[in-house]
Amino acid sequence: MSNVSILDKTVCINLVCTLWSGRRRLRAEDLGLDAEKLPPEDLASLGSLKLCDPKQLTKLNSLKRAAERDCERVCVRFLGGYATDEKNVSDLVTKLAERKKAFEQQAQVFVASLQTEFDDWVSKHPQWENVIRKALPDLGYVAGRLNFEYQLYRVQVAADEIESVENQGLVSAAGGLSGRLFKEIEIEARSTWKRSYEGKDTVGQKALRPIRAIREKMDALRFIDSRIVPMIGHIEHVLGSLPKTCLLY
Repeated sequence: MSNVSILDKTVCINLVCTLWSGRRRLRAEDLGLDAEKLPPEDLASLGSLKLCDPKQLTKLNSLKRAAERDCERVCVRFLGGYATDEKNVSDLVTKLAERKKAFEQQAQVFVASLQTEFDDWVSKHPQWENVIRKALPDLGYVAGRLNFEYQLYRVQVAADEIESVENQGLVSAAGGLSGRLFKEIEIEARSTWKRSYEGKDTVGQKALRPIRAIREKMDALRFIDSRIVPMIGHIEHVLGSLPKTCLLY
């Protein structure tokens, strides 16, 4: 399949999920220090001041990461976002819509309880009350920082002449999708080996889930490169021949 034909079947996803850090940059004046006596910033810095228990942001971070995993399962990185076969879009959008709804609900809960969280944080660090309270943001600012959006779009060559200078960058990027996919699979495979197999004599079927996930991703993106199909067949053959408990050699 030509690079332009690949683009014709490709849908891009731009996932934008922003969070509030729960921190603020710590300044010399916050600690009553003379800024002129501190080393320059290229040598040392004060770091950051935590404004609430970081655990309170865990659920929002988890929902963001879950949405990223949803995309990673059936997409390959492309143009700063994700790209996938148009046939995968419906199911992916359904999942992202669910993540967005859960994120927005959790964001409302977080903001509604934030003043209490601020007060609790101060009570745990009473000696720093003045420093913390001076650094606390407006609740509206925090609410504005918690955002979950996604956009779907297609890209196409800019002119009728495919080989024109205007199109070289995009056509080249489309041609690099297979290389990027194989690199992502390599990274995941190496990580899976380290995490699940290295140093073990036997593993159960649960340990094969990452391999099945790799196979599913390849199947979702098989339109990118004809070499993917026989690779999928080989993976399926090996997985199908394994017993419930697998001996590793």
